[in-house]
Amino acid sequence: MAQGIVEGSLPISQGASFLIWESMGECGHPSEITEFMILIEDWQTWRRKEPPTDDELREQAAKIVKAANRHLRMRAGGEA
Repeated sequence: MAQGIVEGSLPISQGASFLIWESMGECGHPSEITEFMILIEDWQTWRRKEPPTDDELREQAAKIVKAANRHLRMRAGGEA
């Protein structure tokens, strides 16, 4: 899902953030997911004047992809 956001093939507005949050356990609960959600929640609670840009969200989604890949390699017995 995060990879789809990075590539632009999964619209951020299509519930991607919820799906990423729901898959947090599968990825080893990386802080990168929490940081992604904070970008969205800060705007929704008016802590930010403007919504996060697509570039900001894609940058954070790329961090989620890296964290998930690290977790999957470790789970498979490979190196981190």
